Amino acid sequence: MLDCSDEVTLHDMADGQAKFMRNRDRSLFAAMHLSSVVPKEDLIASILYCGPYDLKGLYDSKGWFARFFVRQIGWAYFGIRHWRDTLYAAQATVIDHVAPSFPPAFITDGSTGSFEQNARKLETRLKATGAYVESLYYPAEHGTINHEYQSDFSTPKQWNAIIQHLPS
Repeated sequence: MLDCSDEVTLHDMADGQAKFMRNRDRSLFAAMHLSSVVPKEDLIASILYCGPYDLKGLYDSKGWFARFFVRQIGWAYFGIRHWRDTLYAAQATVIDHVAPSFPPAFITDGSTGSFEQNARKLETRLKATGAYVESLYYPAEHGTINHEYQSDFSTPKQWNAIIQHLPS
């Protein structure tokens, strides 16, 4: 049988949102009529890659294509065309549900076509609650770092992200 008494979770995109909510904001997860699979005390760390943690903020993206894209994704997620002010969007906007009980986290994101600003917002909010966070972002001089860069095993940046969150 699998021993899950010391679990580290690895998340990207929507998977990260659901697991974040499940393990950190029990009242919200209960309101969604969902149950937790992993006991809160067994979750010892979280690794977060390239996630949209501020869906309501993304709804109002400055660029027309980003705004169009996010609104279409939300429509597909929630089944409601104008979803920004719905309970669904409130529940999925992770940055509004951070708590000091969040486990130690490693957060990273690409710099192009991704959610780096959302990751930075989440990091700031987690740190404000006293949660321990390490992060990895690449400055512009590193060139284009695409969304889900950690999945491209042919790049040194992917290996750098993997190495940073491995136990020593």
